[in-house]
Amino acid sequence: MMNVVGPVPYLIRRIEWRIRRIFGLRPRVKLANGLNWTLPLDDLFASDVFVTAGNVDLSCEHILMAYLKDVQPEGAAIDVGAHTGYYSLLFSTEVPQVYAFEPDARNFSSMAEVAECVTNIEVIHDAVGDFCGRISFSQTPNSDVSHVQPDLPPGENSVPITTLDAFALERGIRVAAVKIDVEGFDILVLEGASQIADRDRPVFSVEYGLEDGTANSWERLQGFLDRHRYVIWAVDLSFPDGRALCRLNRYEIRELKGIWTKMLFVVPEENGWFARLMANMPAWDRSRLGYSPVDLWRVPADADQPSKL
Repeated sequence: MMNVVGPVPYLIRRIEWRIRRIFGLRPRVKLANGLNWTLPLDDLFASDVFVTAGNVDLSCEHILMAYLKDVQPEGAAIDVGAHTGYYSLLFSTEVPQVYAFEPDARNFSSMAEVAECVTNIEVIHDAVGDFCGRISFSQTPNSDVSHVQPDLPPGENSVPITTLDAFALERGIRVAAVKIDVEGFDILVLEGASQIADRDRPVFSVEYGLEDGTANSWERLQGFLDRHRYVIWAVDLSFPDGRALCRLNRYEIRELKGIWTKMLFVVPEENGWFARLMANMPAWDRSRLGYSPVDLWRVPADADQPSKL
C-alpha cells in the first residue's frame, strides 16, 4: 500500500487516522463514483480506504465500475462479503439495485447506515456459499477477515447461508456483476452461482486467496471456468525495482502464479470489454493508482480507436 500511495502521504494519512480515532472524528472520503462516505473509526478496512483515498483494491474496483457504466447491463449487483459497504456504495450509482451480503454482526450497524443513506442497497445478514441452511462462522479479531467454517458442524456460532442461485430465483432477479471477498472460500460462492453464470453472464470480481485450510484452489477455479465458459482477466500489480508498473491482461490459471494482483475478473469468454480496455491502456504507473475516478477507465463499445487516458 505504501508503494502505491507513496511513503510520505502514507505516513501522514496513518497518523491522521490515529488522531481521528482518539478524538472520535469520523473522516469523509469521496469515492471514485462521486459518493461521500463517512468512515467507521473502529474498522481496519476503513483505515485502508482512508489511506488510499478510496482505492483499496488498486484500481480493480474502478475498472469494474467503468465496465458497468459503459455496458449498462440489465440486472442487479451483488456484494458478497460486503463488510462495511465499500463495494456496495460503488455499485449503487451504476445499477438499479444492490444486494449486500454480510454475516458478521459487528458490521451490521455500518451496513445499516450505508443502506439508510443509499436507498437502492439492501443488506442481507447471510453468508453465501454452495448450499442453503446454516454454517459455522469464525469471528476473527478483525471483522474484515471473518469467514465461514464448512468443516465444522453449525453450532452456537453459526449463521444462515444461501447460494446466489437460490437467492436470485427467490427474488426473481437478473445479475449484472458480483464482487466476492470471503477469505479463501470464494470458490464456494462461484459454485453456488452456476445458474446465474449460465443465464445472466455477469462479471465476477473475486479476491481469490489460497490460504491453508480454505476451500479455494486453482483446480476448482479452472473447473468453474471450463464448465461455464469463463476466462480470467487481472491486473499485474508487480513492482519491478520498486516502481509501479501495472498491466491488464487475460491470464491462464498457470500464469496467475507468476503475478501479484488484488482481484481477479472472472469474465464470460464472449465479453469483449476487457480486451478493449487492454488495447486502450495496456499499462500505467503509480500516478493512475493514486487517482482513479471511474470515468478515467471508461472505454465504450462504440469507440473507434483506443483513446489516450
